[in-house]
Amino acid sequence: MTTAQPLGFLRPGGFIDSFRIVRALGEGANGMVLLVKRRGRPFALKLARRREFSDDAGKTSARMTRELGCLIHLEHPNIIRARAWGRFPDLIGDYSYLVLDYVDGWTLAEWLEVARPTFSQVVRVFLKLADAVEYMHRQGVFHRDLSLSNVLIRKADGEPFIVDFGAGDFANAQELTEGPLPPGTHRFRAPEAMTFWAEHRQDFGARYPFHEKDDQYALAVCLYDALTDAEAATAAELRTVRRIPVNSPAMGSPPAPRAVNPRVPLALSELVARAVEHDTAKRLSTLEALRVALEALADAGGTEWEAPVFAPAEPPPCTAQAGAVPRGQARRRKVAAGVGAVGVAVVAALALLREPSPPPEPPAPRAPVGSQRSRPPDAPRPSPAPPAPSEVPSSAPVPPAQKESSTVSASKPPMRQPPPKSLRPAARPTFTPEFLARCAGLSLVAAAELGCPSSAQVRPERDTCPAEAREWMRQLQFDHGQEFPLWLDVMGQHEPGSRETRGLYRTGKYMGKYFGGNSGVVKDNWRVEGYLWTEGKLVAGRYTRLFPDAGALDTNGRPLPREIPVCIELGKRREHGAEKLEGSRPGVAELANIVVAHITYGEWSQP
Repeated sequence: MTTAQPLGFLRPGGFIDSFRIVRALGEGANGMVLLVKRRGRPFALKLARRREFSDDAGKTSARMTRELGCLIHLEHPNIIRARAWGRFPDLIGDYSYLVLDYVDGWTLAEWLEVARPTFSQVVRVFLKLADAVEYMHRQGVFHRDLSLSNVLIRKADGEPFIVDFGAGDFANAQELTEGPLPPGTHRFRAPEAMTFWAEHRQDFGARYPFHEKDDQYALAVCLYDALTDAEAATAAELRTVRRIPVNSPAMGSPPAPRAVNPRVPLALSELVARAVEHDTAKRLSTLEALRVALEALADAGGTEWEAPVFAPAEPPPCTAQAGAVPRGQARRRKVAAGVGAVGVAVVAALALLREPSPPPEPPAPRAPVGSQRSRPPDAPRPSPAPPAPSEVPSSAPVPPAQKESSTVSASKPPMRQPPPKSLRPAARPTFTPEFLARCAGLSLVAAAELGCPSSAQVRPERDTCPAEAREWMRQLQFDHGQEFPLWLDVMGQHEPGSRETRGLYRTGKYMGKYFGGNSGVVKDNWRVEGYLWTEGKLVAGRYTRLFPDAGALDTNGRPLPREIPVCIELGKRREHGAEKLEGSRPGVAELANIVVAHITYGEWSQP
């Protein structure tokens, strides 16, 4: 989310001072990153942009100034380098920007999934990161937001770089923290910080004394996730609530990595278990101790260390053996098996009725039915046209750095599995009567895997808010009809819109954010998961799961569960959806990214 001020100069080919814009790289909490060039050399330009829900525009530029203050103290081969700083279009006021070295690479989370590194490779990467963080602390700088997303791995040589010092701190830096904890991601905070937050979350004058041990614990959590999370980059925010708790004071120390992933070598598992230990007396005392221990393991030989951390990814459905069920889809297949056959049978029957009669046979031979016109049956299929080069729409939200934004097909429900890693799309089956008849005998999921025709649910079903959700909402002090702002999609899974405060949405699942204020038990920025239906006159939306922050407590001081059933509906209390904005088209609705939503205890509305 960004300020509503238009930024037309962000188009590819435009200039920010002497830097020519090539394309967008990503967007964070307080800024966006662009790939720019100067004299033919690429750089990453970070532009400060205020989030719409921020109550202090001045602090956006102040945070970038402090990020610059952190970086000018640092010169390490594994820490990103700052090259220039300025304001644009005017030197006084307007937008601050920071020019950094450009790293063509993956985030650490993406690298773990894409490269499938061995244990030796992971140890060497974290050895370099530990050395970089130790050096950083010697210069009096804290990162304060180390995570799998704030480390880049260069594709060319696998070299790691610590990036994004937007939450960083250094000696005598201006105080910008607005609450008990500095900016950062709860999962990577030390247990002591989470305890402090639980005890002082209502005291906005309290300030947690951030120490070197906090960056150390965050790096250890990154290493723990690298060894235990096979899908570290796949819908990371959606999956955070399902990961093993690593810093919850109420749940104790996490299990050793080897207990989660039996492939982890015993020595490495014991080291990481000590690094994420909650008891500070048992935890590794310093970053130097972690670095020295990793250095001792870096040269360990043997097949155990040269094996990939996780087994190679299974082949996509189009290349799997007949009848095989790709991992992660077995459960969906069981749910859909009883429902899909009838729907597919109807589609097949309609297709059979509408199948045209074959044309009269001409004198010359013709291509078989279902083949492309004027092409021999054995001729190779033409390669698809290359996609048009990406552009930065004027004032458009920018997708996360170096990640593909998935869109939801207008004719199929969203699929969570990654696309096949192939340069050419798999051939689609011809919709002959025999093929459709075969589809009719399969479950919905199996039919979808074979490319059988299907259609998405275009309207929500009539239903009533479940009793469990009503009970939980009473405990959370939600009132029936209570209205509040809702950020529809924090994951950036929708298409960029034509304006900064808008986005294009398709029917599908989204992860949003609650912005109703810190009243009662629920706090701002808690995640909510739901579903949008965009085919009607109004966009219907139901958000049914709330994810409290780690360490959140109920009114009696007891820890809240990691997910809570709720009933949140788009629109005001007496409205039943969100209005589409100009720019909507069939199957795609343009909406404000933050809309009004309300609590319902009764029957869901039918827009």
